[in-house]
Amino acid sequence: MMKKWISLPILLCLMIITTLTGAVPSEAKTAGTVRVGWFNSPFYRYDEAARRTGYAYEYQQKISAYTGWKYDYIKKGWYSLLQDIKSGNLDLLADVSKTKERENQMLFSDYPMGTEVYYLIITSTNKTIHANDISSLNGKTIGITNGSIQEAQFYQWAKKQGIHAKVKLLSGSDQENMALLKENKMDAYLGVGGLEEYLDDAVPTFMIGSSDFYFAINKNRPDLKKEIDQAMMSIISTNWYYNHELAEKYLTRSGAQRFLESDELTWLKEHGPIRIGYYDHFLPFCQYDPEKKDVTGLLQDFITEAKDSMKNARLTFKAVPFEHRSDMNRALKKGEIDCIFPSSVSIAQAESLGIHQTDPLVKADTLAVVPKNKVSSFDVSKNHSVAISDTADTTTIISGYFPHWEQKRYSSPDALLNAVTRGDADCVLMSSYQAFVQHSDIESRHLTTIATGVTPPITFGVRRDLKSLYSILTKLTKAIPDTFINTALTKYTTPSQSVTFTAYVKDNLFTVLGFLTAILLIILVLLLRSLKTIRNTRKLNLALVEAEQKAAEASKAKSFFLFNMSHDIRTPMNAIIGYTEMAIRRKHDEDLVSDCLNKIIRASEQLLHLINDVLDMSQIESGKTEILLQPMSITYTMDNLKNIFLAQADAKHIQLEIKEVSVQHDTVLTDLKMVNRILMNLISNALKFTPEDGKVSISAIEMEPVSPDCSTYRLIVEDNGIGMSQDFLKKIFEPFERERTSTVSRQQGTGLGMAIVSTITKLLNGQISIDSTVGKGSRFTIDLPLTFSNETAVNLPSSKASIMSSFPGKHILLVEDMAINMELAKAILEEMDLTVDTAENGQIAVDMFRENPTRYDAILMDIQMPVMNGYEATKAIRSLSVPCASSIPIIAMTANAFASDRNQAFAAGMNDHVAKPIDLAQLSKTLQHYLIEK
Repeated sequence: MMKKWISLPILLCLMIITTLTGAVPSEAKTAGTVRVGWFNSPFYRYDEAARRTGYAYEYQQKISAYTGWKYDYIKKGWYSLLQDIKSGNLDLLADVSKTKERENQMLFSDYPMGTEVYYLIITSTNKTIHANDISSLNGKTIGITNGSIQEAQFYQWAKKQGIHAKVKLLSGSDQENMALLKENKMDAYLGVGGLEEYLDDAVPTFMIGSSDFYFAINKNRPDLKKEIDQAMMSIISTNWYYNHELAEKYLTRSGAQRFLESDELTWLKEHGPIRIGYYDHFLPFCQYDPEKKDVTGLLQDFITEAKDSMKNARLTFKAVPFEHRSDMNRALKKGEIDCIFPSSVSIAQAESLGIHQTDPLVKADTLAVVPKNKVSSFDVSKNHSVAISDTADTTTIISGYFPHWEQKRYSSPDALLNAVTRGDADCVLMSSYQAFVQHSDIESRHLTTIATGVTPPITFGVRRDLKSLYSILTKLTKAIPDTFINTALTKYTTPSQSVTFTAYVKDNLFTVLGFLTAILLIILVLLLRSLKTIRNTRKLNLALVEAEQKAAEASKAKSFFLFNMSHDIRTPMNAIIGYTEMAIRRKHDEDLVSDCLNKIIRASEQLLHLINDVLDMSQIESGKTEILLQPMSITYTMDNLKNIFLAQADAKHIQLEIKEVSVQHDTVLTDLKMVNRILMNLISNALKFTPEDGKVSISAIEMEPVSPDCSTYRLIVEDNGIGMSQDFLKKIFEPFERERTSTVSRQQGTGLGMAIVSTITKLLNGQISIDSTVGKGSRFTIDLPLTFSNETAVNLPSSKASIMSSFPGKHILLVEDMAINMELAKAILEEMDLTVDTAENGQIAVDMFRENPTRYDAILMDIQMPVMNGYEATKAIRSLSVPCASSIPIIAMTANAFASDRNQAFAAGMNDHVAKPIDLAQLSKTLQHYLIEK
């Protein structure tokens, strides 16, 4: 008895040990490397970066997350791999359909890894098999993978359809079999969708059948089956749609989705263009473009891409805009349109509308636009009032997802946002894409967006009786890549134009002033609170105060500028208007009329000078100023400047003299206009602020050379006028600054002259310095590094042309759209003994030249004209196959006077450029060059 009690514990220990030792090999075995079949197909492939991807590859990686498996990939054709799984030389093979025979040869996963559809695939050049004639398969050779489920299904299908075709059994991969199809070794291949990646012109025709496919497992590895079943059960229980998502990712854009069935082709042929009704003013999705007279937005890009996305048909569309959704829905019911876009209603609403909704093109998060101060209290689960457009109907997202919300109607997008700003409505609902488009409008109203948790699909709503159209549009939504849709949305959600700060201030002046006032008040409040509570923020507060003072000074300077400009512009304008009226009233008094005209000219020059100052400063601030290097004579420049201002100096009894011109190299390379601008501004200021019987002198001195071909030239303008205070000298180069306003000093000016002088000097790599004493005068010194030139200076006077040359017998074509400018220019040209023909725009000029090309000796071309501008007209003339088209002088005569405008004129094929207002000497000199000298 004692022995029995002793032996029982020993027996129990042995049983436990046996159990434990028996479990170890199983765990070690299943946690090791699994031999997996790899066959080229949508299930296994390499992407552009040579990385593994594919339906089965991703599925196996998911399974590995639950099992810890590692994979050894065996690369062969699918048929060879099937034989390996039967013989036990392979552990796992994807994409295997169940048959009774195979179930005796291998194990299968309990759950299918997907469902595949089988098509007869032909090449696009095959003219013997027709998709709408099943009998065309008779006598044809059909390639089928040996031992596949497709083989058995084809025999059944052919028998049912009464087809007598030849079957060619294949053992290669899909890629190898598609190559045989391309080489015409068979008429058709029975395969799955997605094989067009192996053959660009592959066209799926007849659908033969479908089946679930599974993981096939080595019959000797039930341990693998157990683990894979547990893993797949976990995957499916976590995400019931996992198989569908993989199919969407790897299979739905297959060739089968790019092929229309016979009934779909018949419907298209009988129906004509697909008529899409769309909701206007709904960017980025759709909107009517009045310039193109067509739709724009995502819908336009979709239509363009969809036209050629089907391999066996070219689709046509007609997009019809609707201001009101209710009108669009009524048109759909009447059969005036075939479908609507976008449709984002619930299934129940779709049924009430009599539509089916396609798969979505995209899904868009719905956001609620609310005041920023109500974000924390806004709860989408509670009842709210929502602002909606009066063009919407009851079948909106609000009715579908928030049926208890109160709807308040408004006439425009701005009115919707204003209603929320005023508190008349709690929110506005819009898609995330629309919110991006209206971002600036939302921000400017102190509103913000919050998520609602609703993500409705953006679909096509198809009339329920149009089954073929529903099928076509469903295929299109699957065939067009998501990347294309996202790119299109990005394009149309980006605002088409930027708003400058100046334009915004101009359009929202009171808002900006109110905002600035609010900022000032807030800063003052913060300063008071900070002084009482936070000692360590004093430095920051002082910095804020200093910044605010600078802003106030800048604002004050600009206010002074606007006040002075108002006076300065009115002064010459009043003179022009007054003297013109006087000359008209007393037109018989020749002396008085002549005096009036001279005063009008001087006032016009003064007004032009003011405008040029503003334009020059604008161009400088925009960074578009360009330097045009030309040979310039220093000596002649000084003499010419003296002659220009001599009359003005004599009128005030001021002595204007050239004090010193000491240069060894008289001709230098520089921008002639910029140098003249500097000196003319300085001399003009000196004459303005020097009293009668005063003295103004100018000098030019060549300093020591800085290199063998370059010296520093010192240009000096000095006067014994009223001088300037030291405080003003500190800010003399700032725009809009003047020590005395024009109403006090009786001198007009913009306050930009010295800012322009300083900026131009820096552009020419020069330096400027000022010495001035109140009551004694001022001395301005400009140092410019200038390169010597051996060319003839462009500013030397020409001996070949007088101010008004005569050109008898010469014929000019004048192209000008402004009647008053044309009349003036024609009169000037006729005074030069020129015969003048006129054209109101570029197109008329091209037609006149084409009809009689040898009639004209030159063309004077305006730039900004309707129908066809000057650049386009010049290019059109140069391209004509008529005599003189390439050689006739074309001279731009335009108000576009910047260097960039000259360059653009030359690039268009023009020979020269004369700026408006017309300089008679410059125009005469230019015509002399092209009509006489050449």
